[in-house]
Amino acid sequence: MLEIKNLNAAYGHLQVLWDVSVTIPDEGFIALIGPNGAGKTTTLKAIAGLIEPSSGEIELMGAPLGGRLAYEVSQMGVSLVPQDLNLFAGMPVIDNLILGAYANRRDKRKVNKALDFVFDLFPVLADRKRQLAGTLSGGERKMLALGRGLMAEPKILLVDEPSLGLAPLLVKAVFEALQELNRRGITILLVEQNVKATLQMTQFGYVLEQGHVVLQDQSSDLLENDHVKEAYLGV
Repeated sequence: MLEIKNLNAAYGHLQVLWDVSVTIPDEGFIALIGPNGAGKTTTLKAIAGLIEPSSGEIELMGAPLGGRLAYEVSQMGVSLVPQDLNLFAGMPVIDNLILGAYANRRDKRKVNKALDFVFDLFPVLADRKRQLAGTLSGGERKMLALGRGLMAEPKILLVDEPSLGLAPLLVKAVFEALQELNRRGITILLVEQNVKATLQMTQFGYVLEQGHVVLQDQSSDLLENDHVKEAYLGV
C-alpha cells in the first residue's frame, strides 16, 4: 500500500529524519513507536504532504507522493488524523464530518455512503450529529476526528497519538474502533505512546529514535525485545 524509502526531512537547518524506510502492506495495521522528538509526527506529515522531505521516496500503490500538495495526497487516498484534532468547535458534528468529504462534495451518494459508514462505526456521532463539536467529550472528539478522516474514503489512515489526554476507558474505546476499522479493510499507520497496547493490537512495528529506524519486527516479537522492554515497557 505504502512504501517509504530513505526518507530525510528537516525543519530549516534542523534535520529530523535520517534515511527512514517503512513498508505498509495493504490492509496492514502498522505501529510507529518511539520517544518524544523521535520524528514520528514528522514522518506522518511527510507522507501527508504537509512538509516536503529533503530526499527519499514515498509511494502509494506505486504512485509517487513526493512533491505533491497536501490536498492532492488526500485525493489520492491518504488521510491524516492529527493529535491536535483540528475540529471546528463551533460547527455541528455533521458539518465537521462533511468537510472531510470535500473532494467528493459534488457526489451526494458518496457523501451519504461515507456518513453511513462513520455512523455505523461510531453510533454516538449519529446521536449527536446536530451537537456542536466543541461540546463533545474527549473520547467523542477523537471519534469525530477519526470519522472525518474516513469521510474521504481513504486507502490508508495515518493516526497520530489517538490516546493523548484521554481517560483509560475512552482510550480502550478508541483503540477498539481502530481495530474494527482495520478489520473492515482500512490500512492504518499508528503513532502512539501507549507502546504495550499498540504492539498488542498491531501486526508489525517500527521503532524510531532520534530520526532513525532502530528496530523493526512483528509486533508480538517487539513486545519481547529487550530494548523495547527496557526503554518503553518499564521492564
